[in-house]
Amino acid sequence: MFAVPARFPARAWTLTPRGLLAAILFVALFAIAAQPSLDADLWWHLRTGQWIIENGAVPHADPFSSTRYGAPWVAHEWLADVGLYALYRAGGINALALATAAVVTLTFVVVYRMSETRPHLAVFTTFLAALASAVTWGPRPQMLTLLFAALTLFILERARLRGTRWLWLLLPLLLLWANVHSGFFLGLAIIGAHLAGAFAERLLLRLRVWRGPPQSLAVRPVALALFGATLVSVLNPNGVQLLVYPFFTLFSHAMQTYIVEWHSPDFHDVRFMPFALLWLLLLASLALSARRPTLTEVLLTIGLGYESLVSIRNIPLFAIVAAPLITRQWACVLRPMLEPQMRPQRRVLSALNWTLLALTVFAVVVRVSAQWSAGEAQAMSQFPVSAADYVLAAKPPGPLLNSYNFGGYLVWRLYPAYAVFIDGRADVYGDAFMDEYYARVWQGHGDWQEYLARYNVRVVVMEKDGTLAGLLRVQPQWKLVHEDQLAAVFERSQ
Repeated sequence: MFAVPARFPARAWTLTPRGLLAAILFVALFAIAAQPSLDADLWWHLRTGQWIIENGAVPHADPFSSTRYGAPWVAHEWLADVGLYALYRAGGINALALATAAVVTLTFVVVYRMSETRPHLAVFTTFLAALASAVTWGPRPQMLTLLFAALTLFILERARLRGTRWLWLLLPLLLLWANVHSGFFLGLAIIGAHLAGAFAERLLLRLRVWRGPPQSLAVRPVALALFGATLVSVLNPNGVQLLVYPFFTLFSHAMQTYIVEWHSPDFHDVRFMPFALLWLLLLASLALSARRPTLTEVLLTIGLGYESLVSIRNIPLFAIVAAPLITRQWACVLRPMLEPQMRPQRRVLSALNWTLLALTVFAVVVRVSAQWSAGEAQAMSQFPVSAADYVLAAKPPGPLLNSYNFGGYLVWRLYPAYAVFIDGRADVYGDAFMDEYYARVWQGHGDWQEYLARYNVRVVVMEKDGTLAGLLRVQPQWKLVHEDQLAAVFERSQ
């Protein structure tokens, strides 16, 4: 009869109902995140990764556009771009979907591990936080910032509970983070919030305003960790310049105005209902629980809570901070109900739990596989595939003017044969260029013909129902040479 080897105790293979509940949570999150969902910026990320591999260098000037060619470019996502391109070459869109699902799942595994009252309330809160953040999911470097932010919070929490030696894990984390996304600055801000909370708590204790034992880390080790994390973060192709780059995006008028994910969430949109519920659950937990949040928790919640209300892009960051805090607050109220005494687990019940988990995983694999083919076609339908095919086949003389929404895809499809007019790298184009582009091209205000003549535009690829497409249809010097369900291509005949 087969026996489990001694180095694998029988209880190590036991799956309790509580463990089954947590496992189903993560399988469900993986299934939700594994749907093919393509961001418009993905395509220039892929082209950048390919450019880096082929040239053996990181670009510091724009190589892709006709309007900003040679302009300074901080390619802060260079390592993530290389990874995205490698995944795409290996397995196409499906490989990107799997990688996105893995990053999302791992992020919320970390959030779950930081949460109390496991698995009951922690499962619910983690799932709600994941749904709130789902509005930004996709194969993009920003997803790694979400994971690394969760890991930073986890490391700091473990350092508070188990010793400051955990803090040194922040150094390799920030080194990697600074080379995949400029969101590494958030990691420095999180460490800074812990430092500020620790300092303020010690000050209030000394002034006898704060009662009870210290709840935060000691000031000195956190200060050293912040100093070390800042030093290693400049070990990137852009050096010290990367430390100031995030402030450009935060204060860019064009980004705040024209890019939807920088807008405030619309609570009339059902997609933001989980985010609203997360806020309500947080407020209720603060009102009803006898537990007093630490000063660090207050700083992080206020800071990221405000940012989440200002910008959709920041909702996931608020979610990973709010979920553990909610469970800590409710733990004081609900622990007697949610933490019953453990009972011996019977082998038959454990086997049944494993069977249920296996069936769940099988059902998810079947469903995701079935949706991938249709999902990929649906995801590609938002990009000008046919229009790009036409331009490559007909080879009309440039320069080319394109829709902002099409720019990333056209970088991927047309470079180096054609340079794009604009794409999703708003930092490269700048506020003044973006303002004029949207006024003249998107809205058709002012002398739009002078604008096209200034850049000697001879080919236009725009949404077929867009303002500029409507204007070009009635101009004798412009000819409609291609039209499909999404895009129209015009060529100047004079």
